[in-house]
Amino acid sequence: MPGRSEGDFLYVPPGGIHAFSNESGAPARMLILFAPAPPREEYFRELAGIRSSGRPMTDDDWLEVWARHDQYPVSPSGGQGGLDQPAAAGRRPGQ
Repeated sequence: MPGRSEGDFLYVPPGGIHAFSNESGAPARMLILFAPAPPREEYFRELAGIRSSGRPMTDDDWLEVWARHDQYPVSPSGGQGGLDQPAAAGRRPGQ
């Protein structure tokens, strides 16, 4: 859903395909609430570590990270396998 703004609330039903990105160029913050809570802390810690390290990530690197954490890339049409979308941590795969 494009065009979300500060204070908005979005609900993703169980099994719902979703993605997040910040295309504004300005820093952004987001609160994610999982209920019931699957184990996602390590996934977000790893993303933060990748971003802070500045380490370049190949498509294969991203696929390995996502596989470790039961995450799947999605294409613009909603199908799986879309490495053409902005990757987690604000980078495209291969950059």
